[in-house]
Amino acid sequence: MPPEVLDQHLHLHLNQPLGVYVLHAWIFLGNQAGVFSDWTSKVACP
Repeated sequence: MPPEVLDQHLHLHLNQPLGVYVLHAWIFLGNQAGVFSDWTSKVACP
């Protein structure tokens, strides 16, 4: 089971070019998938 912060599962993933694990936190734009989810449907690239 992944670690939790504030009752939210952390979705860590490896950034291979940098060799580090990263964590996204949606603090200014709410995310229905969770604060620490990697992606949100509210943001789109043209």
